[in-house]
Amino acid sequence: GDQAAMEFRGLPPKSRDDLVAALGKDITVQESDWNCSLLVTPNHKKKPFDDVRVRRALTLAIDRWAGSESLSKIAVVKTGNRARHLRFSADRKMLYVAASDSNRVDVIDVATLKVVDRIDVGPDPEVFDISPDGKTMYVGNEDDAELSFFDMGTRKKVGSVKVGAEAEGVLAHPNGKIVYVTSEVAHMVHVVDTGTRRLTANILVGDRPRRLALTP
Repeated sequence: GDQAAMEFRGLPPKSRDDLVAALGKDITVQESDWNCSLLVTPNHKKKPFDDVRVRRALTLAIDRWAGSESLSKIAVVKTGNRARHLRFSADRKMLYVAASDSNRVDVIDVATLKVVDRIDVGPDPEVFDISPDGKTMYVGNEDDAELSFFDMGTRKKVGSVKVGAEAEGVLAHPNGKIVYVTSEVAHMVHVVDTGTRRLTANILVGDRPRRLALTP
């Protein structure tokens, strides 16, 4: 019969799983370690990198062997399907990963590089943030047009606020009193009061906002 060799580096694990489910014994999947590269690309339009001598000096100064040794220690951590957004805990001991197609946030122990917990957060979590005190996770559920609140102690949902369609970016203000949520379809940033869990303002920002940042 016909044969095909495929690589899944540019596709989510779900694509592989769908093929296995459809073809069964007629497909063989092999997995191996990834070949990683360490790239340093200075902006040659900015000083001092606009000077070819500086770029050449950097090329000579970078310890490639040390970089290779560091890369060799990186592990492949299998999370839920379609990993979308990552965020460290305040102490940087845990890494949280939103897995959109699995409707959850996986918790990775940075020391062991193992998934140690999973938080069920509802349909299609795109982006999330954690309150400054580490007690609450704010999750943008794109399919439900909703900002959800989760207690980090119990891992349970404690509230939600309806926002514009395709809720994407989520950012907690450093004061802990406000969460910002972008809506791709509404072309807005929504302002949510974390104390009352109510929508307090809508800011029209232009076409399809997906992420946001705050100046100091």
